[in-house]
Amino acid sequence: MVADRIGRTSPSIYLHFEDKASLMLAVCERQFAGYDAAVREAIAGLDDPIDVFRALGRSYLEYAGDHPEEFRILFMSDRSRAGGFATIEEMSATPAFEAALRLLQQGIDDGRFRPDLDLLMVTVTMWALLQGMASLLATRPVADLPDPEAWVEFAITQQLEGLLAR
Repeated sequence: MVADRIGRTSPSIYLHFEDKASLMLAVCERQFAGYDAAVREAIAGLDDPIDVFRALGRSYLEYAGDHPEEFRILFMSDRSRAGGFATIEEMSATPAFEAALRLLQQGIDDGRFRPDLDLLMVTVTMWALLQGMASLLATRPVADLPDPEAWVEFAITQQLEGLLAR
């Protein structure tokens, strides 16, 4: 597939990469850079933590829907061989994860979110929810899934209900 896209033979690719794992790592790094840029664009200029939370969720699902092959490589492959995250600590260094942690803390500091929240638990749970939804959008095992925009708004609204200070 890579060789076809660049107009080369498959063996010639390995003049530039040691093995398939190295090639997959390069592909993942490039796709993560694109995803990180999409996240930064989605949250640019937003101050309200609830708006940022929604934008992060939407950007994740939009990326999966707009780039299903890349999404499968990044988030649905054997990450240890594809050069991905082996631990939550590694994943927490990504722009999307850092933004989620920051916005949750901002929401707590502003009195919008409950002060007793476990930020890591909330972030990992939201990621798992969105990961499941995005995986369904990327693979389309069911032809008539809900409209992605309405679906993400519903899911995020439900998630936010448990975070809001009363």
